[in-house]
Amino acid sequence: MNRIVRHTVVAVLSWSLVPVPGAAVRAEAAEPLARVEMPAVAERLVDSAANRIADSLGVLEPFVRRLVALRQGGEGVVSVFHIGDSHVQAGFLTDTLRMFFQRDFGSAGRGLVAPLRLIGTNEPFGYRITSPNRWTGYRCTGASADCPVGVTAMALATDEPDARFTISARDSFSLVRAFHHPHAPLLLAPDSLAAGIACPCGDTEEMTAVVLDRPVTETALWAPVRDSLYDTPVFYGFSLENGRPGVLYHASGINGTTFEHLNRNGEELVRQSALLAPDLIVVSLGTNDSFGRNYNTEYVYRQIVSFVRSLQRVNPGVPLLLTAPMEFCKRQYSKGRYVRVVNPNGARTAALIGRAAAECGAAFWDFYRAAGGAGANGRWQQAGLVRRDRIHLSEEGYTLQARMLYNAFVDYYNRIVR
Repeated sequence: MNRIVRHTVVAVLSWSLVPVPGAAVRAEAAEPLARVEMPAVAERLVDSAANRIADSLGVLEPFVRRLVALRQGGEGVVSVFHIGDSHVQAGFLTDTLRMFFQRDFGSAGRGLVAPLRLIGTNEPFGYRITSPNRWTGYRCTGASADCPVGVTAMALATDEPDARFTISARDSFSLVRAFHHPHAPLLLAPDSLAAGIACPCGDTEEMTAVVLDRPVTETALWAPVRDSLYDTPVFYGFSLENGRPGVLYHASGINGTTFEHLNRNGEELVRQSALLAPDLIVVSLGTNDSFGRNYNTEYVYRQIVSFVRSLQRVNPGVPLLLTAPMEFCKRQYSKGRYVRVVNPNGARTAALIGRAAAECGAAFWDFYRAAGGAGANGRWQQAGLVRRDRIHLSEEGYTLQARMLYNAFVDYYNRIVR
């Protein structure tokens, strides 16, 4: 029997709260948003004139109007999908953005969570996924797609006859959407939590909704292999939702990811991105693309455009926002020791991302210029906002980056609703 009709779910869910497409929105009647407060140090670090979203085509306007409708009507779910590398995997940037969006527009839940600890890497704060199983982990950064990765840019596989997860989160949830291999066994909640009203709930061969009968901050899920057609326990991640109107801010980041990695190994990620029903896709890559002795601007540019085009093909009409990394350093051997020097390819990659955004009809936030352009890495490091590797930001640095991006969005939003 097909998994789409095998699961027990409830009839009223966040998926069904999306407003009717095309509903009229009087944006001019919308209240403007307040900008978030910036720390005092930002005054000497941030180029306020450059801290804006470039969008000459108005591609983000439909996203703004979705948010206006949500804010005015108090109904619906607006979904954001943020794709990135270690800057996203750390969670500080996206957790802060999630906080601001949900403060202003309501929270529909934690959104996408990845079992990163189970593949031996760092997991963001705010949730934890554990399992007694023996797992083999795969990442999009692998040399080849030995096991296809999913929407979280990673995969977990086991050869055990059942798979078990315990998911806990800071914020309560009443719905878990599981992303998995098309032939994965069905995930079940404990009898004490499982809801008992059956309906399709938007299930697909690669996504199963597990609906709970009450909000919880922790649940166990069990996937026994009972059917020879569904005997491939490969899982990618989960979306934790609460069934209420508001914003879902999904984040998918893996250390070391490049545009090339996602073009080579990210076919399933791109395809499954549509399962999140995104109203906006944010892409924050480029740091790792800027390393290597054989850096080639035209090759990197083609990789950027190829990935953006693949997202647009799978998510037609969904606006994209590309962001550039700020200035960062590389290690260089000099006089018998390694020293940190500015990576000149960072500025080149930032410009390429802006060029690709213009070609592909995407919006662009130039964090390179907004953070202060050339010399910014040293200034941010002196302020304690950059880590010792001179590539990654501190928690305070990522929080400042999120405040900058959200204020750039607030300025854009307010221009639209005036």
